[in-house]
Amino acid sequence: MNPWPICGPCVDACGLRGVSGVTGEPACPSCGRELLAERDRCLRCRQRRYAFDRVVSMRAYHGRFKDLIAAYKFGRRPELAPFFAALAAARLSMEFPGRVLVPVPPRPGKLRSLGWDQVELVSRILERGYGVPVARVLRRLPAGEQKRLDRQERFRNAESAYGMALGRDAPPDPVLLDDIITTGATLSACAAALKRAGARRVDALALAAD
Repeated sequence: MNPWPICGPCVDACGLRGVSGVTGEPACPSCGRELLAERDRCLRCRQRRYAFDRVVSMRAYHGRFKDLIAAYKFGRRPELAPFFAALAAARLSMEFPGRVLVPVPPRPGKLRSLGWDQVELVSRILERGYGVPVARVLRRLPAGEQKRLDRQERFRNAESAYGMALGRDAPPDPVLLDDIITTGATLSACAAALKRAGARRVDALALAAD
């Protein structure tokens, strides 16, 4: 019996039966995307430098897992948050044990329009239910919406979209948390802000890689 509102076939189709043993396909150590014919790093990451050091993604953003992410993020299904938090907790313990988690902050107006923040909800469950230390030290500054921009525009837009919250310090080796990594622009901008504030290393965990 699954403890989440997800049918058994969907759990099996996503390869997620037994959350504590979550493993992924061979992935690029820079962006977390599944490697196909490439070795070491994917072609996209060979052509760009990121401010973060490494990204781990839970799964590729396709198939049944994409449906679950889309239902959670766009279908306003907050009851799926414990499912993603359980997956994230297992992966954090495997990849980044004991590290401080820093959620990527939402754009201004998102909370007003949607009433909740998907990344923050997962972070809260990780903090309260799994004992993961969480530091909400980043803030989102006014900027255009990322999903409406092409790849180059996303990087330019994100560079000025994130900064440190007033009076907050950066943990020495934080792990960023975001829902979907697409170009890596958001995570790179957040990592750059943390490193400017004194972080020595910044890794990231994404629920999915598109």
